[in-house]
Amino acid sequence: NDLVISGHMSVFEHASFTFGIEDVSRECSHQLVRHRIASFSQQSLRYTKAQESAFRIPASVHENSGFNAVWQNTIETLYKTYSELISSGVPKEDARGLLPMCTTSNLVMTMNARELLHFFELRTCNRAQEEIRKIAVRMLWLLLQENKQLFKYGGPYCMLHGGTCNEVKSCGKRYKGQEEMFRDYGLEI
Repeated sequence: NDLVISGHMSVFEHASFTFGIEDVSRECSHQLVRHRIASFSQQSLRYTKAQESAFRIPASVHENSGFNAVWQNTIETLYKTYSELISSGVPKEDARGLLPMCTTSNLVMTMNARELLHFFELRTCNRAQEEIRKIAVRMLWLLLQENKQLFKYGGPYCMLHGGTCNEVKSCGKRYKGQEEMFRDYGLEI
């Protein structure tokens, strides 16, 4: 508590945590790797072939009946062309350029505790993209099972800074605490 309150966060750089993250979109993995004080190993589409079912449809599109079918048809067409390119001898590393950002991947991420706290400030925010926000909330929930003392300081910026939002446009919702945030995602402490 004293270290966090006094701002001596460098001590927390000596504790690191590793997560296996599966079936995440490339769009989401591109956001994850922006957290540069972390180590990543991501499934390569240079050596492995994307699977036909390896695409993540955002809830906002899935719930839109008018565009859900268009999205699905577009993905099917792109995947068919991708497979045909590989079958015709085009290397996987070149054919993958046709795949959309919603292509899923698996990765392993190791991040130190200090960066995780920063990650949670940004990525548990209601303004963060839905997929990465769900991952961040789940990661924080898991870490609380391991070290409640340290990760009680994890959560969106507004929750940790008395309701002050650091986004250009506030979502207007401030969590009173972690329990409330976890309940929104079906998790209990």
